[in-house]
Amino acid sequence: MSQLISLCRAVLNEHFGSVVGQVGEVLLKESAQFGILVFRLKDKVSLAQIRKALAILEQHNLVSFELVNAQRIVYKVNPWDVLMLLKIPRCGLIIKTLYQDVAESIYEEIIKEGRMTLSDTLRKMKERNPSLSFEEARSKFETLAKAEFIIREPPIDCYIKGCPIFAQKFEQFEVPAVTEAKVYLSEPPANRKRKAESGDSDAGIYWKINWMRFERYIRDELILDQIVGSKTNSPRDQLFRGTITALLKACETRATTIFALETVPVSLYDIIKTANDEKIATIEKGNAAFVLSTIIDESNGVLRKIGESGGGLYVIDYGRGMQLLAQSHIESLIREQLDTKAVRIFRLLQRTGYLEEEQIEKLIMLNPKETRELLYAMNEENYVFVQPLGKTSDFAPARTFYLYRTDFNRTVRLVEESTCKFLLNLMLRREHEEKEHRALLDRNEKMEAIIAENVDNNEELDEAARSQQRAEIEQIYMNDADRTLLGRHKNAKKKLMGSEIEIERVLYLLHTHLVFAERAIPMKKRGRTRKPLIIA
Repeated sequence: MSQLISLCRAVLNEHFGSVVGQVGEVLLKESAQFGILVFRLKDKVSLAQIRKALAILEQHNLVSFELVNAQRIVYKVNPWDVLMLLKIPRCGLIIKTLYQDVAESIYEEIIKEGRMTLSDTLRKMKERNPSLSFEEARSKFETLAKAEFIIREPPIDCYIKGCPIFAQKFEQFEVPAVTEAKVYLSEPPANRKRKAESGDSDAGIYWKINWMRFERYIRDELILDQIVGSKTNSPRDQLFRGTITALLKACETRATTIFALETVPVSLYDIIKTANDEKIATIEKGNAAFVLSTIIDESNGVLRKIGESGGGLYVIDYGRGMQLLAQSHIESLIREQLDTKAVRIFRLLQRTGYLEEEQIEKLIMLNPKETRELLYAMNEENYVFVQPLGKTSDFAPARTFYLYRTDFNRTVRLVEESTCKFLLNLMLRREHEEKEHRALLDRNEKMEAIIAENVDNNEELDEAARSQQRAEIEQIYMNDADRTLLGRHKNAKKKLMGSEIEIERVLYLLHTHLVFAERAIPMKKRGRTRKPLIIA
């Protein structure tokens, strides 16, 4: 947990500054009322800075608050809400892939502000691209709302002792009606406190990023890769991916929680209809039935058939899919750190449970020395655990059996902690690289600004003159050694940021598996068949 909090503070520092990072760190460790927060940060942060930091966290939906015993307001920060900031590049790519550049610009503007009204968003879009039409910008906004990638903030119902109480029932994705003349010709108020009193018809109706929708999309991508495998352009793989994509798309119309253990049952006819309506693929009934039956046999329980109505009812077990993905990741770590033989031991103990060292030797067919070394190494890395079983109560070594076992969820938690540390180290390294090359980066930024202002925007120059002046300015500000060093720095930064995005994906995978595992345990204890949790 300490590594997770340290990582969250580094993320807050990077996005909002050190003051917000300090306030967030206190609220990550424990929920606290304002007085306790001030006491924790005395001699470090001023009262005005704490108030401003809380406002920033609330503006970006990173702090939650509630009225306890109708007397005091308690603030709390969820670490996994903070880590959603690491998904900003990946989510931006999702929006750009699905809805092109204008939708991506809307996403970027809302990300920067935390929450915005429709009118303010359209004004920002006009500033970014004066040639963008009002209808196109509004249409893209409505598309994002319809797809639930953005969501409305709940309106304030009342106040109790200064704490706002939000309405429970409201239209979360209804886009208000605004006109082009009202948005573009009216001037927005300079004071934020008076925005609610502005002349905009949608004043007070704020929109934010719906991170749960993005999580659901990323989860479905992971499950799709788990079921179908690598992407290829062969007709067979396209048919398989199209069928499962249509099944997942059909489930989007059903209101399920992000951590529902299974999808709702989807019929074969609904899958075919969704594939054709959404233009995912042209799928015939015979092909779809063949694909689904094949995947059921090969998916290790991720896809199941539970009925025959509507051509057959199918569900995807998210918990099972995430377990297999986490299993693959853990086995890959064992293989890289130790050996393939260690993976065989890990699988054996998972399948059989408690075994002595001699039993493992016989079943794996390894010599005693090699088995002992692998078991000790796996125990140090927390891949296997030792359970002493004494014949007597004193647990004397001569009268004690030592059984090896696995605890998969415990191993995943420890790997999750290590992943947080690894991701933190990558961020600190990138920050160090930027500090080391700050002077060079500032010089390059100044050079690019001069080129853009005096050369690129000068309509009197032809292309040859522009190239000559650009080369002269570059030679003044940077020599060959500086350009080589700058190129090396940019490549290193690109690799570090790419690694951060991939490690964040692994961290999300491990965390999601643990959440699914915790939800599955109560159902197993009750001995009931797992059913998807559906919110009306």
